[in-house]
Amino acid sequence: MPIQTIAGNKIEITEMENMSSDTIEIKDSFNMNNNDILSVNNINLSTINGVAYSSNSISASLDGKYSQINGDVIIHGDNTSSTTVKSIISGTGLGSLDFSLSELSIGSSYHIKIAGSITTKHKRKLNISCYLGTTIIYSTSIDTDDITIEDLNSDVYAYESEIDFTIHSSGSNGKIYSNGQLLYTKGTSQNNLRGNSSEKTVNSIDLSNNLLLDIKIYWENSADTDESLTNKMVRITKMF
Repeated sequence: MPIQTIAGNKIEITEMENMSSDTIEIKDSFNMNNNDILSVNNINLSTINGVAYSSNSISASLDGKYSQINGDVIIHGDNTSSTTVKSIISGTGLGSLDFSLSELSIGSSYHIKIAGSITTKHKRKLNISCYLGTTIIYSTSIDTDDITIEDLNSDVYAYESEIDFTIHSSGSNGKIYSNGQLLYTKGTSQNNLRGNSSEKTVNSIDLSNNLLLDIKIYWENSADTDESLTNKMVRITKMF
């Protein structure tokens, strides 16, 4: 039962029964400003494209930006340098890591989640940094010196980090505020969950051109080749 509207006309549906397999399709732009929804019961929405809310009190949008889909990204130590920086993003995913000018406008806010595991038998510190272009907008670290190896039957430790950032000002002299949390395990007991929370303000960043986002890691002490970080999730969501 398709319904097609003419933009600006009123839609009034008084009763619909047995709609489990039917479809209502609205092909034109549908502006709900200054109108009322009186009653809605038991509606299951499977797909909504381009929904935005705007009034004196509400203005919000939510959209997927990027999701990595090619499986694990494994980064091994190389025994050579404590500052060898490597990306945990493979570039194979749905969406885009490229941020356009409109996506870097004032108020734009994003949520990033990464997760995976670390394999190490030594006391290493692992640094994680989020880049927008060449600028680090957030950084955190996993201090594996805190990991108690004998508490585990294996040498694999899970981690996850969630990062939020907001554009405070745009243009050639932009400003970004970021805040994030990191959780990781150091053993199997209930007291072996560790984490930290930190923030960073970048007071001057050029947001006048498109920028690529990347997340990179390095071991503070030179890691052995049998040590590795395996990143299993990269997800970026536009919050506003």
